[in-house]
Amino acid sequence: MPVHFPFEPTAPRGAGTSRALGAFLLAGLLGLAVIGAGCVKRAPGMPPVAPESLVDATGAALAPAAFAAELAGADYLLLGEEHPNPCDHQAQAAVIRRLAAAGVFPAIGLEMVPADYQGVLDAFNAGTLPLAELPARLDWKTTWGFDFELYAPIFQAAREYKLPVYALNAPKGLARKVGRQGLDALTPAERASLPGTILPPAQAQVEELRELFAQHGAMRKAAPQETAKPEQANAKPAAKPESLPKTATAAQAKAASGDAAAPPTAKSAATSSAKAKASAKPAPRDAAPVRDPFENFVTVQSLWDTQMAARALYARAVSGRPVAVVAGAGHVANGWGIARRLAVLDPSAKVVLVMPWRGGEAPDAEAAPYFFACPAAQKSRLGMTLTQDQPAPGNPATLPLVTAVAPGSPAAKAGLLPGDAVVAAGGHPADNLSVLHKAAIEAVKDGKTLSLTVFRAGETLTIDIPIALPAAK
Repeated sequence: MPVHFPFEPTAPRGAGTSRALGAFLLAGLLGLAVIGAGCVKRAPGMPPVAPESLVDATGAALAPAAFAAELAGADYLLLGEEHPNPCDHQAQAAVIRRLAAAGVFPAIGLEMVPADYQGVLDAFNAGTLPLAELPARLDWKTTWGFDFELYAPIFQAAREYKLPVYALNAPKGLARKVGRQGLDALTPAERASLPGTILPPAQAQVEELRELFAQHGAMRKAAPQETAKPEQANAKPAAKPESLPKTATAAQAKAASGDAAAPPTAKSAATSSAKAKASAKPAPRDAAPVRDPFENFVTVQSLWDTQMAARALYARAVSGRPVAVVAGAGHVANGWGIARRLAVLDPSAKVVLVMPWRGGEAPDAEAAPYFFACPAAQKSRLGMTLTQDQPAPGNPATLPLVTAVAPGSPAAKAGLLPGDAVVAAGGHPADNLSVLHKAAIEAVKDGKTLSLTVFRAGETLTIDIPIALPAAK
């Protein structure tokens, strides 16, 4: 089971999409659960919009009917999310419902479910498995970990409109095993359950991830040495020649990517493996195998995105429907993740990206052509939920607000209350939610409590919350 930090890291409000992606993936490799972060960039302030509203890349509002018409010709609709953000999942479900209301009935592909649990989803699709039994039958707490109730609106929409649901994730535990030991550690049966060829990332993304990987030494030291699922997050490289058009066909995207590999097959994988073995120099008998952590990091992320793209292709083929893919923002943003692999696996398909937008600043037009508006939110494993509204243009940043505290949680025992406004975390001004993650990392590293300065009923108080990370399993 993955080891989770008490806060999920988010990108600073003004970050572009690639830095959030890097933070997501790095934290995932180290055994952290991560939010796929800020999908906004610095730009003139935008007027506020209602939660779940749809906007284009300029921030202009889209009527639901017009939006549904825009998406009607899509073969794959990639819906990004920050996993713990309830509004994101409600907005994803709303998009799916709007499509169904417009006469487009997609299949739904879920990053959250490993492919070896497809039989459970088949029973749900057939109507023989009640929604209430899904969490237990899917082993949701151990295979995914984020609250099932967050995703209930998506399953409810699927049941209401009789939309088939498909598992996109790698079989349980395999991505983690690859992250720890590499692809060569897989048994033949395990390897056969994954795509034959793992399609590589864009070089621009690799270079940025290398920089981010080097910058996160403190996170590596703070986390128990456990590799969990790689996930998503966001900053802008100086140039992104491999970025894909967000509404282009997959064939056009393939031409833009340039360095995409051939479609995955077991034969091509075996040939590549044989060539590698033939050219490799034998290591001394007493030499221990050396694994490059960054190489494993990139391999696992590539495996993750290739697997989800391959399963989405399968879902489209067997259902005869377009596929709405529900996945973390870093697998969606910039077309670097799933879309890049679909460009190889289904070259003539039209792939459309939709990302969360936190408001206050213009959307990142390079992240996606369409966005749904949802305020930033963060549910901590210490038991508190925080939200932060984007300020009106020209106004200072608003403070994160504690909207809920779970009874009996570390936050509750420390005295935190709903309605508390967080002024600082670990001595850092709380101008965005990512500060709380930074403070939590520092507290873990230094063996201290997480110290929050909060404003309550005209008083400034200090709340010290003990942090205890569970041991890796």
